[in-house]
Parts: sequence; C-alpha cells; structure tokens
Amino acid sequence: MKKAIAIILFMVLWASFAAAQETRDLMDAERLESPFAGQIRFGYRWVSLDGNPKAGEYDYLHSSAAGSLNFEWDPLPHRFMLESYYLNENDYFGDLDYAYSDAAVLNVRSVGLYHNLDHYGFGLSGAFPGVSFTDRNPGDQYGVSSKLSRALVRFKTPNFPFHLYAEGRRVKKEGTIQQRFLLGYFGNLNKTSASREIQWDTVEATVGANSHLGPVEVDYSHTEKRFEAGADKVLYDPYPAAAGRAADTYPHNLIADLTSSS
Repeated sequence: MKKAIAIILFMVLWASFAAAQETRDLMDAERLESPFAGQIRFGYRWVSLDGNPKAGEYDYLHSSAAGSLNFEWDPLPHRFMLESYYLNENDYFGDLDYAYSDAAVLNVRSVGLYHNLDHYGFGLSGAFPGVSFTDRNPGDQYGVSSKLSRALVRFKTPNFPFHLYAEGRRVKKEGTIQQRFLLGYFGNLNKTSASREIQWDTVEATVGANSHLGPVEVDYSHTEKRFEAGADKVLYDPYPAAAGRAADTYPHNLIADLTSSS
C-alpha cells in the first residue's frame, strides 16, 4: 500500500513538473514572438513630518504624486530599454538605453536626490573669553537638491574592436546651506552662522576613442570641465577697524568659478 501511494505521489509530482515546464516553454515562445514588455504604475505619496527633517535624510519630505515606467522593446536590430521612477520633483531616476546592432549605443540617464542638512548650534555666548556666537537664522532648515544628467554615445566599426565615444555630464545643486564664519579680530571674535542660497552648476564633456589590439588596449580621451557658482556667490559683512585694516564692508567666503581640462 505504501509503495502504491509513493508511486502515485511521484506520478503527480512528475505531471505537475511537466505541466509547469510546458507553461514556461509557451511563455518563452510568446516573449520571442512579442518583443515588447512594459509596466506602468501610478500612485500618491503622503508624507507627514513633525520634527527634524533629518529623520528622512535623503528624502524630500513633501507629499506628491508618484509612479514608474519600465519597458523593453527589441525589434531587432534595434533595442530599447527604459527604467524609471518618480517620487517627487527632487527624487527621481530615469535610464534609457538604445542600441543598433553592435554598431551604435546610446545611454541617457537623469537622477535627482534631495539631502536634508543639519543646522549646527554653536553654544552660549560668554562661554569662552573673547568669543561670542551669533546665529542669524536660528529657525531655518537646510537642504540641497542634486540633479545629475548624463548622455553617452558610442560607435563601433564593423568586425573590428575600434570605438569612438562622447559623453556629457551636468550636475546642478540648489538649495540653502548653513555658512559659518568668523567676524572681528583676536580677543573679540564672533563666530557667525548665516543661511546661504546656492546654485552650483558643473558641466563636463568628454570625447575619445579606444581599441583592443590583442593583449593591448589603447584609449585616448579629452575632457573639458566647468564649474559656475550662482545665487550667493560671495558674502559681505562689516568688519571693525583693526591693526592695518580700516573699518569697512569686506567680501568673504567667495565660491570661485573653475575650468579644467584633461
């Protein structure tokens, strides 16, 4: 009796496995016949905060619509693929790939991230002789939105591993940060905190070529990079008279524009 039950169980399991395998084969065949697969989602994101925004250090803590779009489409020799999601205007991701055979490849990516920053305290004035503390914006909250955009294109010669490529990047940072600096002179220093608006823009472009020559790989590229600071590019404050310096309003904490090449 036990032997018969074991044989029946084996036959049921084998039949279940065969049916599952046949279903997978049919699904694979359908995928080959239909080179498009996609998914789209919609939603809403509710955020409630009572306290320090550092509770969600890398989240833009505001309610907003949300969603995602993903698809793959392969009408050979073309191939398309998109992965993306959207949480809010500062938190998102998108990555698009296109390829034509193995001769041309294009990738475009866009990423957004929000960073909630600390508001640091200094202490009590009078705690240290000759040093005072001033926070000009004690109630301000600080955070910076960072947005990265990138595009890459690459071409390959037929039947030989030689590539030409070009890449462009742009990083934008915007928001409010806490700037700390000293005013006064030795024996009468004031450690000061002030809110500072930033708009930093970094652009980078690269062009190059490479090839695989047996055991040797050769690559040459040229890159140009530029950084520009906007909003509160430089701060101004009155300084009292001191040895060798007249009382006046002086610039300080300059953020310089930069260019470089490599």
